[in-house]
Amino acid sequence: MNSYSLIELQRFIQRVLALNFEQAFWIKAEIGQASLSRGHFFLQLIQKAEDSDEVIAESRANLWSGQLRQIQHKSDKRFPINELLETGNEVEVLVEVQHHERYGLSLNIIDLNPEYSLGKLAQQRQQTLDQLIAEKLIDKNKQLLLPRVVQKIAVLSSSTAAGLADFKNQLLNNSYGYRFDVELYPVAVQGQHVRREITKALEQIQQELYKPQLIIILRGGGSKLDLAAFDDFELCKAVANCSLPVLVAVGHETDESVLDLVAYHSLKTPTAAADFLIEKCLIFESEINQIEKQLSLNVQQFLSLKLLGLKQLEESIKYAVQNNCRAKLYEVEQLGVAILAKTMLNIQAKKLQLNQLETQLQIANPQTAIEQGFAISTNREGKIIRSISQIKEKEEMTHHFKDGKIHSLITKIIKND
Repeated sequence: MNSYSLIELQRFIQRVLALNFEQAFWIKAEIGQASLSRGHFFLQLIQKAEDSDEVIAESRANLWSGQLRQIQHKSDKRFPINELLETGNEVEVLVEVQHHERYGLSLNIIDLNPEYSLGKLAQQRQQTLDQLIAEKLIDKNKQLLLPRVVQKIAVLSSSTAAGLADFKNQLLNNSYGYRFDVELYPVAVQGQHVRREITKALEQIQQELYKPQLIIILRGGGSKLDLAAFDDFELCKAVANCSLPVLVAVGHETDESVLDLVAYHSLKTPTAAADFLIEKCLIFESEINQIEKQLSLNVQQFLSLKLLGLKQLEESIKYAVQNNCRAKLYEVEQLGVAILAKTMLNIQAKKLQLNQLETQLQIANPQTAIEQGFAISTNREGKIIRSISQIKEKEEMTHHFKDGKIHSLITKIIKND
């Protein structure tokens, strides 16, 4: 039985591979793991089963920095090759098979087809969009109510993102003096950790006692490939099901991610997101000012009408009082005339009565009788004696005449039969 050393076996494998794989060839695989060191990419290429996530094939692959520069030089500058070489992306690469005595089998990448990766990303994007539509999630977050004025805001972004600084600066230095309460939740906005970190932050925010009024997902500008992380179904589903409105401003002027479509509202840049919040405050303030002006005008009109009504009422009362006074004065005058006339009649009647009484008194006055030649007799007390029954015998009497008096003593009383 022949026996070989390990190095002899490895070299035998090298010769077999060299004879059977003389030329490079294209392969399609998913990047299971990617790392960058000193400009070199070290990848773990995998293939999964069609009906599950089970890895059925795996191989190491290397992309050296010099080869990377050559690939990038001949490719569309809008699609940085290093952004395609991220975990989870599917790639089509031209490889050379290499076997090292110590490190074993590996693949050297000498070219890459960006269109294949972009096509796969577009396919995944459409699948995500179709699934969101099928589960009726595409418009769910848009149906939430956003307050007229938004001031308490949760921002999901990288703490070092340039877009975050632009957003804060725009809010802080707004010319209207509006103030906003912004709390940052640091998350990855690029790469394989985007979904996990953003969904975790969304869960945390929704469980807080004092929730913000709005959640904003921010990042600065980037290439078209940066949108791939925002086409993830689980991420978009988490945003759609969020109990708070989610605003997306990921810094892309022309391209649109699925997250843009599923969010409550989407803006192209973080600065535009800040302007959106400022504009809402400005619109609300303008409406309040307009309401204030209208209310002031309504109050002025109301007071003017009431003042006019009061003046009219004053004139009406004044006119009524004057008419009433005239009527009462006329009544008083008429009453005065009536009283005067009645008084004059009463005076005349009384005067007539007085004249009659005066005549009667004159007639009844003893002095009148005396003046007419009659005599009047009075007793000792000066009372007129009208009947013989008022005197007694031996009682003194005085007889009054026109020209004098006579005192007599009654000696005898003779009564008529």
